[in-house]
Amino acid sequence: MATLLNTPLAVGTVVQRAGFFTKRHTLGDLSDGRELERRIGYSPGTLGSGWYLLLMIGRPPGPDEFTLAGFSHFSGGHVRGHKAVKGEHVEESLRAQSIDVLRSRAISARNFSIEGPQRLAKIHPVLRCQVYWHPDPNPIPQWQLTEPMEFLVSAFYRGAE
Repeated sequence: MATLLNTPLAVGTVVQRAGFFTKRHTLGDLSDGRELERRIGYSPGTLGSGWYLLLMIGRPPGPDEFTLAGFSHFSGGHVRGHKAVKGEHVEESLRAQSIDVLRSRAISARNFSIEGPQRLAKIHPVLRCQVYWHPDPNPIPQWQLTEPMEFLVSAFYRGAE
């Protein structure tokens, strides 16, 4: 189920947002709402009323400002997160495999950029997505900000309702 968001965004403004983000180049063709839903893991129709592209500005997050969330088929950052009984969180799974999560976050942070095609980005739908699904076969890498950071509302894309 999806509900309308209360406050529309304005292109060209700066907003504070936490939550999931990715790299711009992984989003593909921003005008293809159905493929974008598949990549991000939104339920079909979520982008039907349109969406905003948010681009991170200022500085990229440090290792203590985000969690690893695997790929978008790990809904909510949980392995098998699209299932009724979710698997463990990606970071818990890594720890169980004796992988140093803090080191892994530091490696990710070194590869973050706020410029060019790999700049950090978020998709902000006009509709608030309540149900996520498994976006097979086009998942994209994702991380989750633990505190809000600054994003430029870069563009609005009109959906095909």
